[in-house]
Amino acid sequence: MIKLIKNADVYAPEHIGMKDLLIAGEKIFAMEDHLDPSGIPGLEVLDLEGRKLLPGYIDMHVHITGGGGEQGPASRVPESYLTAFTTNGITTVLGLLGTDGETAPYTAEYLRILALGAPFLITSGALGNTVRADGDVKQAMLASMTGTLLNVALDPLFIAVFRWGCAGAALATVIGNVVSLLLLLRAVSRKPAFSLSPRDLSFRREISLRVLGLGLPMAASTLLMSFSSAISNRLTVSYGNVAVAARSVAGKSAM
Repeated sequence: MIKLIKNADVYAPEHIGMKDLLIAGEKIFAMEDHLDPSGIPGLEVLDLEGRKLLPGYIDMHVHITGGGGEQGPASRVPESYLTAFTTNGITTVLGLLGTDGETAPYTAEYLRILALGAPFLITSGALGNTVRADGDVKQAMLASMTGTLLNVALDPLFIAVFRWGCAGAALATVIGNVVSLLLLLRAVSRKPAFSLSPRDLSFRREISLRVLGLGLPMAASTLLMSFSSAISNRLTVSYGNVAVAARSVAGKSAM
């Protein structure tokens, strides 16, 4: 997809005035006072009519602790400093997860869809733990296994047959969790001890303290596991993407 953005008031980050920008493959191919790339098939023209434009405001591929190194120490990118981000207006640091130039686009594609399905993933996990705590381990396991098996079945269909790549893998994960959530909601609705009505929501101190006492340790554990995974990926990526993939597979097997 090639786009021509016309009449943009550009800040990069200093103010450089009105410019035309030619975008090709999600990158700025050219930026001049006036561009007329006539003859380009499928060209999409967008006139900003003097609106402000900050190119590069969001960078999907930044390493705060360095990156690269696939061809030896000489090919590694040095660590970045806070002033480099603030000066250039960068607001997202995907490299923290352990991505490099090869995997960053796929990581962004996967996380974009997974973020949209996050409410289903979070609610499914919370309800699963709730049903399990109530003693109905069988129903919780059934819902979890159904979602997991559906995910496994949809992965090759979406990735290999439909050719959706990482987006297909993320979509399969979301669909699996949605199915698990529906099974858990059905189980909870049949239990007299549970209620999904907002009228039964209570913030009484004795109840809230008990809920926090149970939830905060699990929340801290999940947060620490996320940091641990990000740091492990960051350390492993210097050995290449195959090493990162192998570590991920080993981690899943250990679970």
